Order: sequence, then structure tokens, then C-alpha cells
Amino acid sequence: MGKYSLTKKEPVISAENAHASVMKILERYNIDIDSMDEEKQAAYEQTVDNVVKCFVNGDFDLLEENGELKIKQFLRHTSTNSTVSELVYAEARGKDHIAMKKEGNEQAKMLSLLSSMCETNGGAAIIEQLRSSDLTNAEYLSLLFL
Repeated sequence: MGKYSLTKKEPVISAENAHASVMKILERYNIDIDSMDEEKQAAYEQTVDNVVKCFVNGDFDLLEENGELKIKQFLRHTSTNSTVSELVYAEARGKDHIAMKKEGNEQAKMLSLLSSMCETNGGAAIIEQLRSSDLTNAEYLSLLFL
């Protein structure tokens, strides 16, 4: 362990199950990492690794409802006036990508996409207030869809 390594969390699910969840998402969206150029492939593989870690750590869960994949994000750092402890993201649709395209910088695009995908009541306002690892995890997730 390096001088600046983070404390390891106990896994909530196995790395194999977490990887299978992420692969289900990639297959649903027909994302073929092997067909990407080398630079994009390396960046995307890092994103996938980060999302797998989020599943292993219990920050994400994959739900299947009525033939649709949904991703649940468990929030660890909610504001004191919020009673919401999780966000549920529906499958990305055209409207979500249109909302994202209206934004200028990459971070605004990522959060706009998730706000549009979020099914949780008041989700867009909650996403605007994300902080700490909750924000980082949401950004990792959004990178799967950009």
C-alpha cells in the first residue's frame, strides 16, 4: 500500500458480480470497448473499473424493472436537510442526451445527463447538491453514457 493509498472498504458484493452488473449495462447500450481507438479504450476501461468499484463498495445497485435496467446510487454524504438516501437512474433516452448537449463544459454535461435520467422525486436538485464521494461516483456513472 502506497503512502497515499485510501483505506480499503469491505466489499459489499464480489468483484465478479460487480463486473457482471457493469457488463449488463454495456451490453444493454451495445457499448463495444474493443472497437474503440486505443486512447478512448484506455479511458473507458478506467471508467468501467471505477464503476465496478462503486458496485463492489455498495455505492451502486442494478435493478431490473419491467424490462428496463435502472441504477440505484446510495448516497453517503447527504445534506442535513435531505431525507433522500438514494437516487434511481432510468435507462438513458434521447431526451437525456439532448439535455446534456445544451451544457458547455464536461462536468455540467455529466450532471445534466444524470439529472435528466433521475427518477427520484427532486432528483435534479439533489444532484446539484451532491458532494464528496457521492459526486465522484455520479460522475463515474455518467461517463459510461457520454
